[in-house]
Amino acid sequence: LSAGTYNVSVQDSNGCTTTGSILVIDEPGAISIMSEIATDLTCYGNGDGTITINASGGVGILSYSIDGGSTYPSTSGSFTGLSAGTYNISVQDSNGCNISGSSLTITEPAAFTANTNAVPSNCGQGDGQASVEVFGGIGPFTYLWDDTGNSTTDTITGLGAGVYNVTVTDSNGCTSISAATITDASAGTSTASVIQNATCFGGCDGSATVTVTGGTAPLTYLWDDPAAQTVQTAIGLCADEYIVDITDANGCVLTDSVNIVEPPELMSALTTTAATSGSCNGTATVTAAGGTGSYTYLWDDPLAQTTATATGLCPGSITVTVTDANGCESIKIDSIGTVIGLSEITSPAKLNIFPNPNQGSFKVEYKLNTSENAIISIYNNIGEIVLSYNLGVSLNGVYTVNMNSQANGIYYIQLATDSKIWNKKISLIK
Repeated sequence: LSAGTYNVSVQDSNGCTTTGSILVIDEPGAISIMSEIATDLTCYGNGDGTITINASGGVGILSYSIDGGSTYPSTSGSFTGLSAGTYNISVQDSNGCNISGSSLTITEPAAFTANTNAVPSNCGQGDGQASVEVFGGIGPFTYLWDDTGNSTTDTITGLGAGVYNVTVTDSNGCTSISAATITDASAGTSTASVIQNATCFGGCDGSATVTVTGGTAPLTYLWDDPAAQTVQTAIGLCADEYIVDITDANGCVLTDSVNIVEPPELMSALTTTAATSGSCNGTATVTAAGGTGSYTYLWDDPLAQTTATATGLCPGSITVTVTDANGCESIKIDSIGTVIGLSEITSPAKLNIFPNPNQGSFKVEYKLNTSENAIISIYNNIGEIVLSYNLGVSLNGVYTVNMNSQANGIYYIQLATDSKIWNKKISLIK
């Protein structure tokens, strides 16, 4: 029976009837959904959507469903932690009576991402740069970097090599974290080293090289030697300090230096002992110092003697070459003098000197028995030749000698031919 008012009549088999009291049948109140409210997700993928249903009527406690009545898990009408999607509302009372509500859709914002861009630092100068670009989310956005200044802009500068994180927050409080890696295109490191020092004092056969680790190829080199060499290994270097600049493809410059050294100067001193007139019994001794290691000797006498002292030397020029362990040389030249006796010229030749004493100029008159090569030499009192005149092939003559440049003292005049030597003593008084 539907809800309503009913009168009851009863009749027996004899046709007798009686009328009973009125029966009133009631029906429960209808379920009424008064409100259905959905809230969208605050951030993409958060799962924080909600639905709130407010209903009345029905019998007993009302239960609520958001899956079209498959389940009625809530008696409060409140659903939380919902993902984006469409939800079908249904309300049911204790008698199992139900009513369908609306279909509610929960949405979520677009995916919110932050992408970073990085500009490298150059040559260790700390001039790198990082920026962030935002996709999705709800603006306006705020930024927070983890650099030393905790920058709050979308672009930061003055960065050295490293990783920099940025947190971007939109107006819903949603965040996205991204990282920018700053590299440093530095020139690397360099090591300059000596390949060879100068072999001899004053020599320029040194060489040096520089090795670079890192940097960006190709590399260029510039040495500050006089030749301004532009190669990795510089040669022909004298003793000195040299600076080399290395520039890589990014323009980063490394500067290094190296010292080329030289051994002490090889020095020698030569002393001689004069030969006896008409003999080859002079001596010469060389004393060496400096240079490197031991020394070897070579004289230019006919025997090519190789000791520090040469003996049996005839009058005249003598040269010795001293060589050290590096092949460096010191050359000395001196003269072997003649010890002049006081014996006068004897027959058959004639040798006259006049005036004697003299004041700087005198004449030498000579007469030989046969024509021969003749040389007039003038020695000081320690046997050194101070003047010499080659007369060529001659038999006799008079030769004028000028000694104005010589000091006062005793001198010896020697007339030497192919076969004999004669001597005279003179005095110079100016």
